[in-house]
Amino acid sequence: MVKSGERKNILPLILLFIFFAIYGIYLFFAFAQVPMDSDFASLVLEANDILNGNIILKGWHLTDAPFTFTEIPFYALGSAFFGINVWSYIFANMAMVLSLFLFGFLLIFDRTDHPFNLFHLIFIAVAGFPNPYLIRTLRGHVGLFVFIFA
Repeated sequence: MVKSGERKNILPLILLFIFFAIYGIYLFFAFAQVPMDSDFASLVLEANDILNGNIILKGWHLTDAPFTFTEIPFYALGSAFFGINVWSYIFANMAMVLSLFLFGFLLIFDRTDHPFNLFHLIFIAVAGFPNPYLIRTLRGHVGLFVFIFA
């Protein structure tokens, strides 16, 4: 039997899940407004090739910074859902920024005793709604910051 005190503890988690689901949809459509260029198309192709068994990308001639361990996992996730498509690029960027925001949000819990307070609202206000410039620049190198925050 569940006590009423235990039920109250799960309500903030449900609300946070709903918030992050809505925020993920917002980010998905925000990144859909930014056209994909050749750098990000290459990441989609690399991720699809990795999913098809070429794990070490044999035959690819990559630059000095291939982002294999930072952004490729997110693009592989997008490519697993959508294949070689612009939607995989949009999904990968949404997943990177959403996880960056989530880990930044969770870092605040280490500094506070209350599950949700003014620090969380300030973080949401400052970091939660990126402007068009940030949407264009948040496409690259975000995977590295996700792993740093995690």
